[in-house]
Amino acid sequence: MTARELFEYFRKDAHWVKADSKADDIRFGDENTGVIKVGCGWSDCLDNLIAAANDGCNVFISHEVPFSWETRYADITQMEWYKKRVKVLSDNNMVLMNLHDTWDHYPKDGIREGFAQLLGLKELIKEMDYIHPFSPTVTTGMNSLGIYRIEKTTAGEFAKYMCQRIAKTGAPGLCLNGDPDQTIETVAIGVGCHVPSLEAAANGAQLLIDVYDRHFQLNSRIPLVESGLPVITVEHSIPETYAMNLMAKHISEKLGIESAYYHNEPLGKYYTT
Repeated sequence: MTARELFEYFRKDAHWVKADSKADDIRFGDENTGVIKVGCGWSDCLDNLIAAANDGCNVFISHEVPFSWETRYADITQMEWYKKRVKVLSDNNMVLMNLHDTWDHYPKDGIREGFAQLLGLKELIKEMDYIHPFSPTVTTGMNSLGIYRIEKTTAGEFAKYMCQRIAKTGAPGLCLNGDPDQTIETVAIGVGCHVPSLEAAANGAQLLIDVYDRHFQLNSRIPLVESGLPVITVEHSIPETYAMNLMAKHISEKLGIESAYYHNEPLGKYYTT
């Protein structure tokens, strides 16, 4: 199987992705390269690429778009971090691709399902579409949001439980806004940064799990807490990375190609008083 054939294997079932979409693509290397071993991870960060290269991977699949930078107008090819990544890829004849929109809604192993598995959420009671908070016309057209029933607990106790569950991703912790003693029986999650908000609460969600770079403090988290909703916030990678572990397993089990999962994104260390 070539790198292009591996890419098309996943894309052929992704009916929710427009045929002409370039959100997912092969971003570096020769698409005709024969696949030997595949590395899967949330991002193409330098530490992921180095670890994959050291393990003999000649293909790396990132969820997020590779070589992402804060502005599309900058010439990233002159930046040190970009040069370091390209050197690893070039020195090891690696192909780099990403499967973002494809894996967002992939059946069973996709982003939200992966996060639900990581958190041990099993009883899905409602699915909903997601509308981008900064554009009412931007919608996925899919059931990005999921509301799950859990055993009755408090927001604080669930936050402690979630800390233990996400530790395997390398996450050093999380942030809970709202009343830690508030009783909850339902939790809402989304497809990564497709985060639940008031629409999920209106449909029965009693605790929302969000990410820092989509639900900002001023215009999202504070109003949600003032609405009586406890909100747990984590880094963007945390709700998405475990599904890339499922992708690696899928490649091994369904295609018989050796694969491995990498989650070496720098998550930092949380300091508290």
